[in-house]
Amino acid sequence: MPGIPGFFDGDFRSVSKSRVALGGASRREQQDKKALLEQARKDREKRSQNRAEVRSASRIQVSAPRPDPE
Repeated sequence: MPGIPGFFDGDFRSVSKSRVALGGASRREQQDKKALLEQARKDREKRSQNRAEVRSASRIQVSAPRPDPE
């Protein structure tokens, strides 16, 4: 029996239930995970290198002599 639209009718199970995969990971997925982790490591190293370069450039700019304002 449908209730008043927009109000809770007590039938909370009518919403489609999410499915859970019980199969387990395959070897291919494990290899994909290894590749993903390796790519993430490379990305972190690249960002770290970029931060170091920006930090070095900032230090050089701060220590550079400034022209006298005329």
